[in-house]
Amino acid sequence: AFEKVKEANLVRGKFVEKENLHLTLKFFGELTNDQVKKVEDALAKINFSSFDCEVGEVGVFPHPNHPKVVWVSLKSDSDEFKTLYESIDKSTKKMGFAESEDKFESHVTTLRLYVVKSKEMFDKKLSEIHFKNIIFKIDSFSLIKSELTNQGPIYKTLKKFSLKN
Repeated sequence: AFEKVKEANLVRGKFVEKENLHLTLKFFGELTNDQVKKVEDALAKINFSSFDCEVGEVGVFPHPNHPKVVWVSLKSDSDEFKTLYESIDKSTKKMGFAESEDKFESHVTTLRLYVVKSKEMFDKKLSEIHFKNIIFKIDSFSLIKSELTNQGPIYKTLKKFSLKN
């Protein structure tokens, strides 16, 4: 879907590799081994059912006039992503972790922008990207460690948590 943007050579940036695409439900920052164990224990107690998700629209952060990130939204019928996010926040708060301060937006980052060469053409190409009926099941979530390197982030799954069927 983003090939049009890439082919038009409208930006300098870094597309997120397919294997690194993810939705962040909560960011913890640096954790000690003991804190990782506490988070794992808190997340294991979350009782949540699997749900269907649909790929939504394309957008940018932080502001349309100064985009730094291109993202794709994920939608669910009853806003299950937000409810799961709130469950994670509440569960980890009981273990002493701060509540998330940012408003939750269910999205997947697809492109980090360094330079937009033609804002008008870039906006036009983004507006041409539409996803139709791409639906999939969310049946788990994971605690992931990210290590930032010069080549980009390296993600390692520490523990996977299944959702009920």
